[in-house]
Amino acid sequence: QGGLKLPLGYEKQPANDGPPLGTGEPDGELRFLLGKSLYPLPAYLGGSVGYRRHGGRLHDEVLYTFEVGYSRGRVLLKLALDGLKNTSPPPDIAGRLVLNPLPGGGGALPELIAGDQDIVKVDPAIIYNLRPGLDLQGELLYVAAGKNALSGTIYSLGIVFSRPD
Repeated sequence: QGGLKLPLGYEKQPANDGPPLGTGEPDGELRFLLGKSLYPLPAYLGGSVGYRRHGGRLHDEVLYTFEVGYSRGRVLLKLALDGLKNTSPPPDIAGRLVLNPLPGGGGALPELIAGDQDIVKVDPAIIYNLRPGLDLQGELLYVAAGKNALSGTIYSLGIVFSRPD
């Protein structure tokens, strides 16, 4: 699987005074994906390994995923591990500090609010089939380890529509 990010319409200083959404540089990545059904067991294994080449000041990254799933009747249990590792140990957030007056008082902001990351996420989910083509999914996304990454846990509940077989 290949991918290319072209930051068309990128604004270094957005009109809403928010942070820039990326570095403004193109990125490319290649991934090798592999999956295996464990039939006659109602289970599967899947995973990928890849490489992301960054344009600009960020270092390149090695990407990896692993997923295992098991279904029983109308329920599918899934556990995924997702991560990325820099080709160089991540420094603190990239960019030099710039002193700017901030609302409510002064302060120092990084010139570039983006940086190299190392991150490992654990993602268990339960998917319940309500009827053909309609599922209910509960998911937890937990950041198990990281550098220059937001920490915490995200809980989500969703409805999945699909074309019945």
